[in-house]
Amino acid sequence: MNGIRFKTDEGTFDIRDYKKDNPLGFENLSRKWLEIKASSGIDNKTVQSYTNFVNRAVAAWGNRNIKAITDGDIEDLLLDRSWLTPQGEIVKNKTRNNM
Repeated sequence: MNGIRFKTDEGTFDIRDYKKDNPLGFENLSRKWLEIKASSGIDNKTVQSYTNFVNRAVAAWGNRNIKAITDGDIEDLLLDRSWLTPQGEIVKNKTRNNM
């Protein structure tokens, strides 16, 4: 209870952080975003590309609260060595920029 009072006094209390279904979870929000993109009429290849990027991020972050994902986490994801191409090269900058 003291923690909630502190957060309220601080002005950072957000009830969504404490809900059981984790409405601010990265995986939850990214799946909703993909559904919106898929139904918006954009090209299927673009949706497939977005899905690939989101799946990589979900594999790294799971359903972590989006407020807890930092610039460093994003940078680590984009520079991850497991993204090597079949030829053993690091993914090109354009792919990282698109992501």
